[in-house]
Amino acid sequence: MTDPRVRQILSALNASAEEKKALFDRRLKISRDPDTVMGIRIPLVRSAIKPLSKIMSFREAVAEIYPLALKRFEYKLLFAGVAAEKVSNEEEIRELYDRLFDCVDGWGASDFFLGVIETVCKKHEVGAEIFREYVSLHKDNPDPFARRLTIVPLIRLIPAGYLPLSFALEHLESMQDDEDYYVSMGIAWTIVSLYAHHAQAISDFLSSKITNTQVQKFTQRKMRESRKVSREF
Repeated sequence: MTDPRVRQILSALNASAEEKKALFDRRLKISRDPDTVMGIRIPLVRSAIKPLSKIMSFREAVAEIYPLALKRFEYKLLFAGVAAEKVSNEEEIRELYDRLFDCVDGWGASDFFLGVIETVCKKHEVGAEIFREYVSLHKDNPDPFARRLTIVPLIRLIPAGYLPLSFALEHLESMQDDEDYYVSMGIAWTIVSLYAHHAQAISDFLSSKITNTQVQKFTQRKMRESRKVSREF
């Protein structure tokens, strides 16, 4: 039976949904299924993660929140955040990663999940090596958002030292001819983010390894937008 404190938190979260916010998020195409977007503001989702993670175990999060995550966009984020706080062993980490790759349904979820994966890696040394396995497992996944999820967590994992830069560059190079827009944009975003930490290595990588014109164009755009480098890059 669901803990009444859990019901109270979820009820308050549901009550915070805003139709105008839902319409705005749907226009941004944060999910491939717009009907799943409730219009709950992400800070409110984040604020619910902490108390729920104090109440629920990993198994309870899987049993009670994950079924909702399959139906509602914001609950994907809620489940991921709570579960990441509660994983306690390698088996649970693998189960969490499986569920993240299964339920990712747009750039909104994939980009939230990058922080979730970083949390797992902070708490568990094995988390990064398991994610490395999942990169190989899902780099050819037919779902483009699952493929994007093999890329964008590198934005956090490389600067933090959880995985080597060489692994990221090898993966980015291998993915550059993916024809999906969101995958290409994920590559560009990752390249620009890593440039802030490894400027010379990324410059060399761009000039010698990135030959796909779409990725080059998106990267140049991201460089200009980021203001991390000059417009003359």
